[in-house]
Amino acid sequence: MNKIIIIGIGQKFRGDDAIGPEVVLAWEKKHPERAKELQVKISPLPGLELLGLFEDADTAILVDAVQSGAEAGRIHVASAEQLIAFGAGSGSVHGFGVAETLALGRLANPETIPENLIVIGIEAANMDVGSSISVEVRESIPNAVAKLDEIVSQYI
Repeated sequence: MNKIIIIGIGQKFRGDDAIGPEVVLAWEKKHPERAKELQVKISPLPGLELLGLFEDADTAILVDAVQSGAEAGRIHVASAEQLIAFGAGSGSVHGFGVAETLALGRLANPETIPENLIVIGIEAANMDVGSSISVEVRESIPNAVAKLDEIVSQYI
């Protein structure tokens, strides 16, 4: 059986950075039966502790805020290889982001990275500490939840 984990990455009080956990929790609420078939976790930062969350998962789906210059709320989907190809400091709103963590994990211990790894990135606009999620990004939640469910359906 395919062991699947969904991880929402982001900090609650940093504006649009909170979108990863918001989407994952909204998906879990909308699909409680499906959520019981896999693991759902929230991680405030995408550093090295992220690699430990994968455990022995065959498939990992990460949901995180990204900044690529696209319009706020746009949903991006990338494989681990595509994300790593962005290079250091790109694609993540965090200093040591998901791409860097995955690249380091691949180098140090390739078995730590699940066979299937998908990143759903929601384009962020406002990352100010103490602010809430922007209107544009909040409006993207239903579409991001639908995209997450579409991807989960491919692996269950």
